[in-house]
Amino acid sequence: MAGKKSTKAEYNERLSYTAKLIGEGKYRYQIVEILTTQYDISVAMADKYIGDVYENARESYKNSGEDLLARYNELYQKAIDDDNKKLAKEILDSITKLTQVKKVDVTTNGESINYSINFTLAEPKKEDE
Repeated sequence: MAGKKSTKAEYNERLSYTAKLIGEGKYRYQIVEILTTQYDISVAMADKYIGDVYENARESYKNSGEDLLARYNELYQKAIDDDNKKLAKEILDSITKLTQVKKVDVTTNGESINYSINFTLAEPKKEDE
């Protein structure tokens, strides 16, 4: 292993190739073997490329979700401005599905809750005469 630092172009090419291998469904040990042999790098460096591919994918997914949510918010605001309540509700429903906000009753299985509150009133203070 040469131990020299790769250039930015080499890094990008290796990252792209690693992503291709992952996309082909190769196992980690296969990817490591291919990368270490082809690029004369350490197992740790091959693992770093694999980790970087997954990190880039997570970041890309996160950004695309944020972009989609921003677009829905714009459409919702336009529907409100146009006084289109039906469309606004449909957009809110879509946002709810996108963000997976759900109302879940985990305590009573939908049964009503009965409760009572008891108050005890204190005797008023008497003023000393």
